[in-house]
Amino acid sequence: MPDDKKPETPKSQSPQQPKKDAKPEPAGPPPALDERKLKYAELLPHAGSYDVGELTAMLNDGRAVVRGNAALVLAAANQAPFELSTLLRDSEVAVALSAAEALGRLGPLARSLVPQMAQATNTAKPEVIDGIVAALAELIGRADEELISALDVPSDVAHKSVIAAAKVAGKQGIAFLTRATAHERSRIRINAVAGLGLLGKTDPDTAMACLTQIEASDPVPDVRTAAKQSMLAVVARERVAVVDALPKTIPDFEARKLTNSELAEYEAEIDLDQMMFALHDGRDHVRINAARALAVKGGKAGRAATAMGLLMRDSAPSVRREVAKALGKLGAEGLPAAGDLIGALGDGDSDVWEAAMETLERLGDRASEALVKGLEHGREEHGRRVAELVTKLPRAADVLAEAFGSPAVNVQVNAAAGLGMLGERVGSKGLAALHGARTGGDVRTRAAVRAALDIIEAKGDSGPKQITVPGFED
Repeated sequence: MPDDKKPETPKSQSPQQPKKDAKPEPAGPPPALDERKLKYAELLPHAGSYDVGELTAMLNDGRAVVRGNAALVLAAANQAPFELSTLLRDSEVAVALSAAEALGRLGPLARSLVPQMAQATNTAKPEVIDGIVAALAELIGRADEELISALDVPSDVAHKSVIAAAKVAGKQGIAFLTRATAHERSRIRINAVAGLGLLGKTDPDTAMACLTQIEASDPVPDVRTAAKQSMLAVVARERVAVVDALPKTIPDFEARKLTNSELAEYEAEIDLDQMMFALHDGRDHVRINAARALAVKGGKAGRAATAMGLLMRDSAPSVRREVAKALGKLGAEGLPAAGDLIGALGDGDSDVWEAAMETLERLGDRASEALVKGLEHGREEHGRRVAELVTKLPRAADVLAEAFGSPAVNVQVNAAAGLGMLGERVGSKGLAALHGARTGGDVRTRAAVRAALDIIEAKGDSGPKQITVPGFED
């Protein structure tokens, strides 16, 4: 189909004008719009017989039959007045359905009404919403700018409208949502990311590539958090799903959870590709066996680190714990999963975050860049665990002092906590940074600075000491 924006394309061939080259000749006078409900095909031959201004006025007529017919005639005449979008919420379902049909037939000519169409899904009748979504889906790839702007709405509205349209569009809808994640407004990005989480299985490679980039680089913490949640949704498996091509040379691999020592006996039989494939199995014990088998291979399993890192978002705590422990066995080759391990420091299961912490401590200074980035986490306990790991780095005082200079409040709070943990090792640079931030700035930062200074400069009892004179009270 030719692009609707190409100037050389004749109007009769343009996708924006699908009716002009097939419009039948009028057979008799135009039908009255106030007698019965008319079909679009009946009105199409007479599209030029009505005054557009009068038709627009009819959209406010007190008779439902007139409003519905007027909407269809406007579509036949390639006219998309703003008032047409208001009919989507009409109290008469038949009228609202006619308006949805009209907008769908207008195609890109209705692009200016996309925001109103999306908003209408919040209160329209279910059958009308289906018509709106179908119309929006037809605009994907043809009115992306307007559709992306229409994502600047509350989450529930976005899901009912533009995201639902992306679902109808299939892989083209996934590509559209990835484009939307580049918008400057964070709410649009969050809604687009949520859409990728919901629909990502349609095109998982495209969705995961986009979400991984966002999770690593978006400047807004809420957007990065949304990306992590969506990644988890994309990689989530049905519990009944069983992956083909699982290892057949390791006894009981699919039957039960194997110990590390049992798997070590079959190290020569462990195939990395098979184990990476097994990480996607629907059974918890199979995923655990895969992680343990990869741990047996140690650094040789380094190319599986990224896939293993994704399992730090697995729905089963036992799987998350085993993967965290297994990544520790990969040594420096496990570094690509450092960000996933840092995310796991906020896990609600203590076994999981403790395993992640132990593995990150093993990585040491090699994970310093990821740890500094991890200071951005907003939950207090999560941030403190990251800060605690930073304090164990060789240049901890300098790293934390530099991080404290960040404009991000979460980083300031967590870096201050880390400087407090250093105590006497805080250094002159870190101490000066804390003293300079006792006033001004964010209230959370000031509170964290005071708490850190209280630890570093603990003085005990500073009041006057009691003077004892022998025999004074005798």
